[in-house]
Amino acid sequence: MRREREDRRLSDGLHSLTVEEAIRLIRREAGRLSRTQSALEQIQRAIEAPSADELRQMEEGTRRLSVEAHVIARLQRAILEVERAEKDLRYSLWKSTLLALAKPGTRATKEDLSLIQAALEARQASLNPRPA
Repeated sequence: MRREREDRRLSDGLHSLTVEEAIRLIRREAGRLSRTQSALEQIQRAIEAPSADELRQMEEGTRRLSVEAHVIARLQRAILEVERAEKDLRYSLWKSTLLALAKPGTRATKEDLSLIQAALEARQASLNPRPA
């Protein structure tokens, strides 16, 4: 029931969430990222890979980059990015991480502040799209 309500809120556009609701939704989306990573890895394994000799020839420039090798490379980049995003979401929501924020003297890092600023700018831009 709660999941159906959350799904409906996502499809209708989120307007306001409690932190607990957001954490629950983020964890669910992180699970989807993990499943996406697995699917991409399966697809990548199913593509015929170049042999070690063919790869060496590509490195030397005596063989062109094959379509298969190109697709494998793009999939590898996507797999690494999805994995990074999934882990970043999961680790940032660990209970110990969240509890550490309540300690006196805890300050935002430069990276956190930069990311918060970027998120606020993106939010503002989505509320006030530029005319075409």
